[in-house]
Amino acid sequence: MSKDELCTQWAAALSDVGRGSFNPKENGPSCLLIGTLMIGGDVVGGMGVLCSVEPTLQWQKEIPKISCLEPWIRRGDMDWHAYEDGSLCVEVAPRWHDEITKVAKTHPEAQTLRFAAEYLLNSAAWLITRHRYAFENHLTKW
Repeated sequence: MSKDELCTQWAAALSDVGRGSFNPKENGPSCLLIGTLMIGGDVVGGMGVLCSVEPTLQWQKEIPKISCLEPWIRRGDMDWHAYEDGSLCVEVAPRWHDEITKVAKTHPEAQTLRFAAEYLLNSAAWLITRHRYAFENHLTKW
């Protein structure tokens, strides 16, 4: 699969989840998707946040990098599961691999990709919602 095919398939899968829309952006040798992820619900009120997703050809084994580009993300604080660059730790790699592998054993790749996209966005939305709640309520600790 080429980088362009990877980007096209992931953009479609992320958008199909119904939590926002993601589009490819030129990023050299890797796939970079930029879009709006819907978060909140009853916790902070529904809102869209700017995010990026960087899947690799090894997405079934390696969780795609997902970043929130909003200024209120607590970057560089692992207690908040956020790295300096705004990328988020939304799942541990072995669990990601196990969950995706379970689905891949009984479903075609397109359905497995759709599951992976939903898993990634739901996990990210959960974490980002907590960042937003902390920002709105001036919380500095979990």
